Amino acid sequence: MLLIINSSNSDGEPFNKLLEKVMATYKLSTQTLSKMSNCSEDMILGLLNDTLDITKYSQSVISEFQQFIVLLSVGFESIGSNERVRGVVDHLIQNMNFSADTLALFSKLETQDVHHFLENPESLSFEKRYNLATTTLFLHYVCKP
Repeated sequence: MLLIINSSNSDGEPFNKLLEKVMATYKLSTQTLSKMSNCSEDMILGLLNDTLDITKYSQSVISEFQQFIVLLSVGFESIGSNERVRGVVDHLIQNMNFSADTLALFSKLETQDVHHFLENPESLSFEKRYNLATTTLFLHYVCKP
């Protein structure tokens, strides 16, 4: 069974056009997107061409990929770098059970610096934000399953 996927974003833009735009803007190949999302290139090409054999893929896999593309598109355009880092720090604290003390020690900062960053990122110097960002992003990478 071949189905034409005709979903669109909030602006009414068809999903395949959004996917095309993300690929062109960030120079991403289907192979790269496949590795980033853990989705098959065949599925990505089916979505890109606006035709997809839905019997081959679960709706949740398709939906998760579509959300991933929207995040790449809208997320990188509308979420500032401090907010992205704050999201990583929150994830490490909330989901990975890191303490602010632990993150501070890894980042060579004071615990209060981590708390201040979470309250107001601009309250820290650029150097401290950079140290926290690079450290927490590396910890996030290391902790991935």
